[in-house]
Amino acid sequence: MNMTTDIKLGSSFTWTLQSPMESGKKVDDFYAFIDDQLANVEENAHISGTVIYISDGSIVIQVSEMTPGLFPFTLFYNEVKNRFFDFKLEDVNPYQKYFCLDVASMVSMFLYYEEEGFLAGAEFDEEGNFDFYELPDNNDGLVPTSEMPEGETPDQINIELPANEIESYETSGALLNIEDIILVDENGCLTPRVDRCSMSRAETWFNTRDCAILTAWRGGKSRKTNDDNNRKLQRKLRELGYGVTKITGWFAEKDKEVARENSFLTVNLNEEDSFRSNIYNLSELYEQDSFLYKKAGRDTPAVLVHTNDDTGKGTEELAGRLRIGNMEADVYSQIKAGRITFE
Repeated sequence: MNMTTDIKLGSSFTWTLQSPMESGKKVDDFYAFIDDQLANVEENAHISGTVIYISDGSIVIQVSEMTPGLFPFTLFYNEVKNRFFDFKLEDVNPYQKYFCLDVASMVSMFLYYEEEGFLAGAEFDEEGNFDFYELPDNNDGLVPTSEMPEGETPDQINIELPANEIESYETSGALLNIEDIILVDENGCLTPRVDRCSMSRAETWFNTRDCAILTAWRGGKSRKTNDDNNRKLQRKLRELGYGVTKITGWFAEKDKEVARENSFLTVNLNEEDSFRSNIYNLSELYEQDSFLYKKAGRDTPAVLVHTNDDTGKGTEELAGRLRIGNMEADVYSQIKAGRITFE
């Protein structure tokens, strides 16, 4: 079939791993990338759905059926909207997936690197052949140190490491005292401290357990009141049996500017069905506009659950998928030396 003429708004569409090959473009690099990045993808892997947007040789498909291994090729609503400024939908489902496709090459326009937490855009040569997925700057914001003049030696050597390398040392315990990472439980057994959290451990929790980020801080109240309320909140969370890690968040209450607040990353360690409702009740108790909630799973985005009449109590909106180390985000959470955002 002629793929291009069959693509119309409202039409059904199915994309397979063979589709780029059938386009007639040079897509060998795409298949080499598939072999390197996507392990154990089924031979009949596909993404099916309805064409809901067409613009400048690109289409957006609202996914109705998908082989699980192809999740990194899909986006969520805010990711599509940020790339196609006139893309708008009513009554957005925060868990709905979308697929962006370059019509000429039949190659997915974006790929999410799950382990590193960023979205890469496809690059094409002048003839429209797939080249590679553009990677972000890996310098992590570090400014290269100027070289010493020839013949001079420094009094002190400072070693600068990218954030991801520092994190790998933290995870292995190389930069922590043993008392900071383990403690003895009531049975005399050594157990990791839940409140000592590295970025890699936080990422694992977000992908394997239901998690929430919430606080008892509230604008207009004194620092002492906010700190007291946070201590009470932390105690309640621990009494419920949840994992609790102190983090620093930058978030905006309704109609206010982004401000710093001390928050908690809370983990549903025992996989209780009541986790979300318990967090909702606590957020409401401490007069919060909302809390961030993420169901377990790499292919699950986070949502903001509103618990205040001013923000639409009981409603939720898409926050996005987990991103790591975005230094340009206005709203984010700080865990040790790393940043996490949901976009």
